[in-house]
Amino acid sequence: MDFKIPEPLKAEHAELHAELVDAMRAGGHTGDAAEKVAKLLHPHFVREEEIALPPLCLLAPLANRRPGHGRCSRPNRQT
Repeated sequence: MDFKIPEPLKAEHAELHAELVDAMRAGGHTGDAAEKVAKLLHPHFVREEEIALPPLCLLAPLANRRPGHGRCSRPNRQT
């Protein structure tokens, strides 16, 4: 079952990534440390975007007691 990651969460991940890239470009000890952080965080971000974030699109419709009326998109799949 595939759900669309809520836009604010996608934006937050993009912002974190951009800040990490900026830190890596700073060079020196900061750049070295940022590279190490990026290598450690990358698998976490990938898994988070695959597993943890997509179901969060269900929260708003469920909180409003309107399941099925949210911004989640679930593509039709043929099995």
